[in-house]
Amino acid sequence: MNSSIQQKFTKLEDVNNKINTITQDIYTNNMETKRKENIIQTLKVILIIIVVMIVILMIYFGMDYVEANSPGILQNFTNKLNSGSSLFI
Repeated sequence: MNSSIQQKFTKLEDVNNKINTITQDIYTNNMETKRKENIIQTLKVILIIIVVMIVILMIYFGMDYVEANSPGILQNFTNKLNSGSSLFI
């Protein structure tokens, strides 16, 4: 009888060890998943910043290009904006 109890106890220890191992594996996988999600989120933010910077540079260099090919056109545009804004004052 004592041997039967000892065998059951040994089986329970084995099952408990397997459960602990699986629990640790799940924890490790969850941590890796969270790290991957953080990296993906960071890369998305970096990509958005780069796209915004490219758009700003395109506008900046586009304005230089327009001013170089059509001198004074931007000055006329800003004058119209300034004269139009005085109507709202």
